[in-house]
Amino acid sequence: MGKIIIIGAGIGGLIAAYDLGKDGYDVTIYEKNKKDEISYEWYDDSTLSILKRFDIPFPAEDTYFSKKDWAFVPPFSSKAVQTVSDEKLLNYSFYRRDFSNNLIKRASEYAKINFSTPVDSLIINNEKVEGIIINGEEIKADLVIDSSGVLSKFRASLPESFGIEKTPGKGGVFNVVRMFYERNKEFTPDLKHKIYLKHMGNIGISWFRCDFENEVDVLVGLVDKEIDDNTINKALDDLKKANPALGDKLLHGGDRCVIPVRYPLTKMVGNGYVAIGDSAFMTIPLVGSGMENSIIAGKILAKTIKNGVSKENLWNYQVEYFKEVGAENMGIDAIKRWLLRTDSQDLKFLFESGIIGEKELAISGDGGKIELSFKDKLGKLKIGYKKIGLLIKLVNALKFIDKATALGNEIPTTYNEIEINLWQDKVKKFYSKL
Repeated sequence: MGKIIIIGAGIGGLIAAYDLGKDGYDVTIYEKNKKDEISYEWYDDSTLSILKRFDIPFPAEDTYFSKKDWAFVPPFSSKAVQTVSDEKLLNYSFYRRDFSNNLIKRASEYAKINFSTPVDSLIINNEKVEGIIINGEEIKADLVIDSSGVLSKFRASLPESFGIEKTPGKGGVFNVVRMFYERNKEFTPDLKHKIYLKHMGNIGISWFRCDFENEVDVLVGLVDKEIDDNTINKALDDLKKANPALGDKLLHGGDRCVIPVRYPLTKMVGNGYVAIGDSAFMTIPLVGSGMENSIIAGKILAKTIKNGVSKENLWNYQVEYFKEVGAENMGIDAIKRWLLRTDSQDLKFLFESGIIGEKELAISGDGGKIELSFKDKLGKLKIGYKKIGLLIKLVNALKFIDKATALGNEIPTTYNEIEINLWQDKVKKFYSKL
């Protein structure tokens, strides 16, 4: 059995560490943060079916709750379009830190975990990753799994020959602040979960979640742009006007984070290296949660490694991930980019006229998707005859979803660098038009 190093105690890496360690691999995780500072101090969404499917122990009942029926609010509007959740795909919100700590406890049965131990760099010789460097000391390994996050300096340091994107690129990151405010119990919210698209005209989203008796969950985020205090304060003022249940006292939260909101890396593997979780952009491009995707990826990666750590074999991990969730997330990214680049007033019109309504907009644990049947399109065109150009753009945008998903499924099924490069170029060209 080989020696495997995992950089970062992310969910995907922890899942893989448990399976690999249990199978006899020498697995060590190096995490830069203290044990009590692991993961985010907030809730993220997944489905219970994933935990059952992979035999992952359920967390304590007081650390998660069911969540459904998001409502979307277009920019500069008070009209919310509520979605209706499929009970079979019901989301659950898990407290991330508790969930991660459970996975840490589980992984530590078979793997070594070193907290407060930042990794300096990779060891790269002859176009191959051979280990890591910590405090000047070289630590060799047969494979390094990068679970260090969206802005991974390790991914960025890889040789050009690996063909792995070094940065998330335009439209790829979500700069976000998430805050938990005291709930004003004098008011009962009309809707518990609201997502504000292009809130205040900004390229991003905000949300209002009122799941608890004593606190309200607020998020303000911008795509590609750092958030300043002025943007946060304006967004909070607007949210409070529309949602009086949102009180004035900040209870906890307020840290600023960077989350990937784009399609997955088109190449996650190289000689001695593999990316997982946020390092491989495995979140849902529309809402940012990546728990479920990372769990799936961790299981696939551990299974793949059992057949060897060559880049040719590791490519099977990427192929299986794309077939299960990656290609679908490419479609979600396509509609996200269209929504965020569309003029705010046009978006407002599409929602308020009913062209985009609850039948067309759905969000669940596996992301969001807009669909219009051909018959529905004809009916909607009658409603919006004054903006026929916009409706044509919408219909064309919907086609991009299927095209993006199909493109994801065109991933070469065996490792061939020429074919992989051609596919990567095709993907890059496709998204450059969005």
